[in-house]
Amino acid sequence: MWTTVLALAIAVNFDPTRIGFILVVLSRPRPILQLAAYLAGGVLMSAAVAILVVFVVHHGLFSIPEIDGATVQIAVGILALLLAGVLAASTSVGRRTRSKVAVGSKVAAGGVDPGPEDKTVAKKPGRFERSSLGTSPWFSGAMGVSTALPSVEYMALLVVIGASSVSAWAKALTIGVYLLVANIVSAVPLVSYYIAPERTRSALEGFQTWIRARKRRDFAVVLAVAGLVLIGMGIAGR
Repeated sequence: MWTTVLALAIAVNFDPTRIGFILVVLSRPRPILQLAAYLAGGVLMSAAVAILVVFVVHHGLFSIPEIDGATVQIAVGILALLLAGVLAASTSVGRRTRSKVAVGSKVAAGGVDPGPEDKTVAKKPGRFERSSLGTSPWFSGAMGVSTALPSVEYMALLVVIGASSVSAWAKALTIGVYLLVANIVSAVPLVSYYIAPERTRSALEGFQTWIRARKRRDFAVVLAVAGLVLIGMGIAGR
């Protein structure tokens, strides 16, 4: 089960949306305090959901049968293959859609570049945007909570942790290790920004650019390989 927990925790750090939020937080006044609030909000949200699913729902409302580690690996491997299939399908659909839109745009425009009046003009932030980017760390904490909302993979992991035959302390340790590894991308900049703020911001921007440059097909291949490995490990361990 530890292989599955660590693999999912590491994958969370490559979420470009989370890195974008961290860059926004670091651009606000008192960036270290803002990033600490963001990190605390995300950890508290993930921990609260984990405690609710593993220790309250499992023991209090539902009776989930015990599942061994091999079954957990096979289940998560199948889930990874399904997600890889969804990513691959959405990539092919998106490519066909973009091709049709590009052809339609050329036909409609007659191959002529649109005038200045047709191009998007950046508008100044309104009153709501200015107020949202205030100095209160509560807003950063709310962003941390929003990025830590439970995903399908996280909920599946919590279900198998709650249904495992290990002790309650082992389950709590598993959740703690997951939260520690899954928030490395937020915790490391909290320390490095204090030492070298400009270098930290530049590194995060480069990391985000690198992730966004990856195609969905690449992530689908990685997910498929990881799923096959987990299924193979699960079958070998039965």
